[in-house]
Amino acid sequence: MKMKNIFSIAYSSDRRHKIINILGIKFKIKRKKEADDFGKFMDYYSKINVKNNNSILFVTHDFSMTGAPLAVYNTAKYYKQQGYNVILMGIGVGAQHLEYRELCQNADIPCFYSKKFNEKNISKILNSFDFVFVNCALSYNIIHQLNNPQKYLWRISEAEIIKNELKNQDVFFDAIRKTKNLFAVSELTKAILEKYNPNVKVLYYGVEDRKVIFKEPKRKKLKFFIVGNFCYRKAQALTIYALGCLPKEIKNKIEIVLIGDSKGVGYFNAPEVRGNLTVKGLLVDEAKYKAIEECDICICPSVDDPNPQVVMEAMMMKKPCIVTNMVGQSNYITNYKDGIVVKAYDTNELAKVMEFFVKNRDLIKPMSEGSYELYLKYFRFENYIENVNSIILKELKNDNIDYGRSGVHRLNSCR
Repeated sequence: MKMKNIFSIAYSSDRRHKIINILGIKFKIKRKKEADDFGKFMDYYSKINVKNNNSILFVTHDFSMTGAPLAVYNTAKYYKQQGYNVILMGIGVGAQHLEYRELCQNADIPCFYSKKFNEKNISKILNSFDFVFVNCALSYNIIHQLNNPQKYLWRISEAEIIKNELKNQDVFFDAIRKTKNLFAVSELTKAILEKYNPNVKVLYYGVEDRKVIFKEPKRKKLKFFIVGNFCYRKAQALTIYALGCLPKEIKNKIEIVLIGDSKGVGYFNAPEVRGNLTVKGLLVDEAKYKAIEECDICICPSVDDPNPQVVMEAMMMKKPCIVTNMVGQSNYITNYKDGIVVKAYDTNELAKVMEFFVKNRDLIKPMSEGSYELYLKYFRFENYIENVNSIILKELKNDNIDYGRSGVHRLNSCR
């Protein structure tokens, strides 16, 4: 096939130089320069009282408009709305830090970014908060500075990257061993962590239900969509490759909509896929949901993605999902009932599934209903908050959360 003459399937990452080799083509991701807020944070901290003041510090690995940082933002926003004093701290470089900061500003959440948070000894500051919510594996230095295991939780949202790319693994796993409130975002992550801490539990994240009404696809082309910043982990290129390998009569009935930061990717106009791709770029909030609503089927081709938010959002919006076996939600999908799971890197299998939907449009509606049932069972925001509340409120000894206002009910505990 011609596509094989253009692309070779090879994935590698040079994290130091942010060089990604996707299908034989190298490009450099340009990062916006971020201001260091360490001084601003120290000045702000000196003017406030956090001890015994219902204060919660949220720590995330970076400020970007992606799954894990957005989960931290939404959690902080919820507690802010409930009257708690929250501060959000970022310790790494973020791809869309300006947009992320704007979210925090609109929600009246003080946010500060600095690599120094993860490099300096700020133990006294960290332990002065009533509770600390720590996100992602890269935050392990923060964990080592926290003294009271009852007063923090650590939510790990990575999987294979822990084994393959995380530096100082001994220090990381020491932090895993000492953490009482340790949570993995999916079974994929739990399987890596439980040999070091058998008490690790799965804490599913969730998204709010928009009560979407299913719409039967009537147009000539089926719209498949992929959401995520373009990178080797998200593996959007594999879907493009699979599309290019399809017979012309099938390919002419498919449109793939790419939503996310795709700067630096220069092969969208390859002859084999020209006319089948729509590149939306980075969309947030209502613009993203509107783009998803106009599509029919979600594709998550990731090769390492324990709990992608887009899959939860797609299920909530009643879209059948095609995911790889390296995507966390694959554990809950029953093939051809509420979604389809394919093998990671297997472009032939992915192409066959895309062709299946083209030839069996009548199965989209029942699969969309099954997809929504998975959302209701596992990925409601209310379920997630209930589980987080069961930890944080116990330590703050304050049970005045307005359950009626938030829609939270006492449902189920973490697994």
